[in-house]
Amino acid sequence: MAVVGRDTVWPGSEAVKLDNIRDKPNETIQLVEVAGSGINWMEPRDLPFDAAVAGINRVSGLSISSKHNVPTDVIYRETGACVAFCDSSGGFLSQDTSSDTLKALLTANGGEVVSQGVLDARRVDWPRCLSLSF
Repeated sequence: MAVVGRDTVWPGSEAVKLDNIRDKPNETIQLVEVAGSGINWMEPRDLPFDAAVAGINRVSGLSISSKHNVPTDVIYRETGACVAFCDSSGGFLSQDTSSDTLKALLTANGGEVVSQGVLDARRVDWPRCLSLSF
């Protein structure tokens, strides 16, 4: 789903052009995964900014969410959700991602500094993911 709100890349009926995004495109989210919403993937519905920054995998209400687990080592599996960035890359955000970090990643021109550890740890290879799905 697109996350919509005044300061996001989807402030209205059209997206902000890439040239008008002042934050780094690889640190700006344009789409998020929302599991269990009952919304058809082709349905033109969006996730409000306030719901997106409230946390990943919240117990009630719509939120950035997933049923995926990512193995981090032999014993522990991290839960979170997949997101798509404005540079066409994808990533996996832990459900422990703070509200402040989510705000920084979801605003297009906020100028916030995002910890590289949050971003580099779980980059997704979209062509590989898409080829697997077909």
